[in-house]
Amino acid sequence: MAPTLAVPSNQSAMKWFLLTLLVACAPRPIKVVTPVELAAAPVFEPPRPRRVLTETSIEIYETIQFVGNTAQITDASAPMLDTIARTMQGNPSITLMEIRGHSDWEEPDRMKRAELSIQRADTVVAALIARGVEPERLTAYGASDREPLSVSDPVVNRRIELRILQRDRD
Repeated sequence: MAPTLAVPSNQSAMKWFLLTLLVACAPRPIKVVTPVELAAAPVFEPPRPRRVLTETSIEIYETIQFVGNTAQITDASAPMLDTIARTMQGNPSITLMEIRGHSDWEEPDRMKRAELSIQRADTVVAALIARGVEPERLTAYGASDREPLSVSDPVVNRRIELRILQRDRD
């Protein structure tokens, strides 16, 4: 015998319809949607120069990087050193430039910090001489951690500065 399907009476069908309608129209909690700020359209910026020559310095915009807590220059710094050497060769009026090595406070031994800063400055001087800059135009100075740029970020303080000490005023 085939199963029979019970057909609800008009009254129970109406109840079913009203119940379904009530459930569908029942108030629901309001979802608060927080607005999302859209990212600004990318702005084209021309490439930043690696260095800018001023009256008193050569400002470099890339960090000369060293291997760990040593004075060994990484290969990634070679293009920056090439740029500095070309700048010196293209500006013979710079007769003496000081390479200032800086360290940070993370090394607990103050003497090691001082030694590391002078070793790094000496290494940069040697790298510039190897690229054709005359040795008599360069001097090295280790500033240790005495001239910090940041009191909270030691990485910012590990740097090399290039100060022009003498210019030939033809």
